[in-house]
Amino acid sequence: MVVFALQSDDRGRQNFLGYDKYILIGFDYSWKTKGSYYSFDKEAGGKRNYMRHALGWDKKGELCYTSSNLMFSAKWLVDYVNAFGLPVVQCSSEGITGMRLSGDLEDQLKYSFKPENGPVLKNYFLEINKLKSNLKELKTNYVKLISEHENNMYLTV
Repeated sequence: MVVFALQSDDRGRQNFLGYDKYILIGFDYSWKTKGSYYSFDKEAGGKRNYMRHALGWDKKGELCYTSSNLMFSAKWLVDYVNAFGLPVVQCSSEGITGMRLSGDLEDQLKYSFKPENGPVLKNYFLEINKLKSNLKELKTNYVKLISEHENNMYLTV
């Protein structure tokens, strides 16, 4: 979800959904030593026992289990979010991600949309798209002109 919503790579970032922050809950990548593997399924067909590859501590400092796959996924997500400075906030108090931005879910949800910002943001969006279009046209014309000069230069030699 994070990758799709933010589409960050070495060429840029396109925030498809347009949110100013993405709040993660349930991205624990671990389970309590006496807890359930899934919140809805304690044993998870035996995964609670055979998937516990590592013993560690969660964000609250409590013991938890995790698997090699979950550790890899957590590390990958943290690296992705941190590498691109994405507005992702980890709100799971039992998570092992060590996310750059973490916070309390209740505090993170205390956000009030300001309707008066809507038209201003829409204008910014339209202006940015217009500038992108103009830049593309300028680049095309630039390359065309340079190519013509280069071709003429060869004809004179």
